[in-house]
Order: sequence, then C-alpha cells, then structure tokens
Amino acid sequence: MEYEGILAKGHEIEYAGLIFLRALYPVDIHTNEATFEIQYGNVKRPTHANTSWDFAKFEVCAHKWLDVSEDNYGVSILNA
Repeated sequence: MEYEGILAKGHEIEYAGLIFLRALYPVDIHTNEATFEIQYGNVKRPTHANTSWDFAKFEVCAHKWLDVSEDNYGVSILNA
C-alpha cells in the first residue's frame, strides 16, 4: 500500500500565557460547511466568509474530530 503524507504549515500563537498551535492543511475540497465534534454532539459551520458573521465563525472548537467532505471525497482530522 502506498502512503502519501500530508504536509502541513503551522505556527504557534501565544495569548494570555497560553500557547496555541494553528495548522493549515491545504486540500482541494469544495463544500459549503464543515462538521466539528463538540461536547454533546456536533456542529456544522460554513466554510466561506461571505458576511462578518460567517468570518467570526472561522475559528471553532473541535474536541476530538472535524470533517470537511464533498459527496465522494473528504478529509477528517482526529485528535487523540
């Protein structure tokens, strides 16, 4: 089985004494929403920033997983 690794770009952000890691995974997926796991279920958020309300929803909480999918292709990121 051939495996192709995923190259990610990232950087650390220090805010109020805490260190956050922001990562960018470049993929070619065209969908209107992404699904994120939260404490008691999941939430769907838009993947576009047409309005200031949409732009404010760009950073979201994802406890264990997130999923960005089309009809026949998608990417999920799992947090152990």
